[in-house]
Amino acid sequence: MKYLKAIFALIKETGVGYGRDKGALLAAALAYHTIFSLAPLLVISVAVAGYFLGEAAVTGQLVTQIEGVVGRAGAEVIQNLIRNASEGSTGLVATIVSTALLIWGASGVFNQLKTALNLMWGIAPPPNQGVVGVVKGRFLAIFLVMGIGFLLLMALFSNAMLVALDEQLVTWWPAIGGKLPTLNFVITFLIVTLLFAIIFKTLPDATIVWRDALMGGSVTSLLFGIGQWG
Repeated sequence: MKYLKAIFALIKETGVGYGRDKGALLAAALAYHTIFSLAPLLVISVAVAGYFLGEAAVTGQLVTQIEGVVGRAGAEVIQNLIRNASEGSTGLVATIVSTALLIWGASGVFNQLKTALNLMWGIAPPPNQGVVGVVKGRFLAIFLVMGIGFLLLMALFSNAMLVALDEQLVTWWPAIGGKLPTLNFVITFLIVTLLFAIIFKTLPDATIVWRDALMGGSVTSLLFGIGQWG
């Protein structure tokens, strides 16, 4: 009973804080920035994972996963975004410039997320950041972009391995064959948890211990999964 009261108290406090900090307004601002960062973010993620698994295979798998969240029409829109944003540039200089612009654009959503977390958690950013602070914050966001590409690689690789293994188990061991998708869900949950934990640990202008970051990441990952099912 004591734990139930604590859980309900936490939910109530979360709702009050959401209204007090104008959570809907922050979410709208974050969604706006995500629109402009989505294409370059996906292109970079596909490039990182595609280096190991093949760009076409990664793009197809990514679109399949996205279709389960936003539907077929939304997945086709995102697929077109990836295709248009990843059209090759001619020349070394053009390639370097376009890559730099992609990374810079993809990191924009993390700056907005950092601002939102600081506001909701009541964290005042360090004064007099200047140009150095802005550049440092942007490079941190770029690091997160690269991290997402790596985590996407892990998720796609584990999914491909489990699918191949499951197909073999259906023939070799029918009692277990077909049950590996549950394990794939667990692996995906852990990867998404790690992603959110890294965001909670590194983005806000405060010292967050890993235990709290992982707890927040696991809850956010669970809610993210519930949102997919809904």
